[in-house]
Amino acid sequence: MSHSRRLALTSALLLGLTGSACSIPTDQDRAKAAEESAKKSLVAIDHAALEQKVDAEKVKKIQQQLTALREYKGDINGKLDQVTINAYEAFQRSNGLFPDGMLNDKTLKLLDEAAAKQGGAANKG
Repeated sequence: MSHSRRLALTSALLLGLTGSACSIPTDQDRAKAAEESAKKSLVAIDHAALEQKVDAEKVKKIQQQLTALREYKGDINGKLDQVTINAYEAFQRSNGLFPDGMLNDKTLKLLDEAAAKQGGAANKG
């Protein structure tokens, strides 16, 4: 028996939970719970990113820049949709930023600089 299992069993005994339908979570149970928690937080992050109020021209510029950087494969339509957010988050990840999809000054400045280096896409739109 591993040390952590022994510790969990001892804790259960001390709490008087033995003899009942007590089950000690396995590593697999804990991993499954962590995965579910991560999924819920990702949905919350994407929801917040999609709820941002951004004018269509700014979104078109971002889409053009992400296209120039080969992060975005969708239509340049000015709509802040899941495809645009996914591409923006990929850009954030590739630049060592937290991929929250939020259109903040720091990320937008990096995007402008990266797109300019890639062929002047920062000046389009």
